[in-house]
Parts: sequence; C-alpha cells; structure tokens
Amino acid sequence: MAPESLGYGGGNSSIQDPVDGTDMIMMMIEGEDGSIGSGNNWYQSGRKRHFRRCNNEIAKSYRCPYGTCPKTYGSEGSLNLHMKIKHAAGSKTDREKYARDLVVAIRGGADLSAADLEAMKTLPPGLLEECAKEIGFLHDFFTHPAFKTVRN
Repeated sequence: MAPESLGYGGGNSSIQDPVDGTDMIMMMIEGEDGSIGSGNNWYQSGRKRHFRRCNNEIAKSYRCPYGTCPKTYGSEGSLNLHMKIKHAAGSKTDREKYARDLVVAIRGGADLSAADLEAMKTLPPGLLEECAKEIGFLHDFFTHPAFKTVRN
C-alpha cells in the first residue's frame, strides 16, 4: 500500500506535517505578539532560565565563628564550605565527632599529643565547650590544662 493512499504525502492530505523541535521551542519562548522579549523564562535551546539572587538580596544570618574572620553567609552549607576551605576545619560531621572524642579523652584523663593540641586549634570557637556541655563536663573542662593551652 502506498503512503499516498494512507493520506500521507498527497497535496490534498487532511493531516498536517508535525511541528519540528525548533518550532515547538520558538512557540514556548515567543511572547503573545510573536516577539522574543527579555522578560521570558526560557532560553532559545528550550531550557528553563534560572535567576540567581544578587548579593544584596540574600539575608546573611550565618556568621563565621572564627574571631578574626568577618564573613557571613546566607546558608549553613555555604558557611560549612567556607570553614572547610579557608580555615582547614574539615566537614561539620568530622569536626563534631573529633571535638566529642577529644572531650571524652580529656575527661578520661588521657594525655593529648602535640598533634591533638594543634588540631584542637583548628576547631571553631565554642565547639569544644558545646561538646563538653553535652556530656556534663563543662566546668571541669574549662580548668583542664589542655583547654587552657589551646585557647590562650
């Protein structure tokens, strides 16, 4: 059976040619008047346009805990990335686990190595105290020589 007998290819066919991909994309991005304006939300490739907020539009409520660092961020993830890269503090989970392990070791009477004391200096201010408070060792922790060495 020839395609013409099925209604395809003949000049009197009632079926229109399908719209190709370019026409479909142009239909999505053109305005009602047929113009492609700057107010549309689509790229010509058909991808949706995503708009970034400007720096002054972001409420920056996350402040870096390091005393000499003036940086503030709009999300906790951005702050954690900053601390990991700029202050060599590692990931948030690693910092919390390490601080907790140090406090437990100090509470147990373990002698800390010089490497442990140096690593304690990279932890954000207040993290060791927070971990000591969680396990009920805060008062004794402040009087411990290791804490005094690191925070002075």
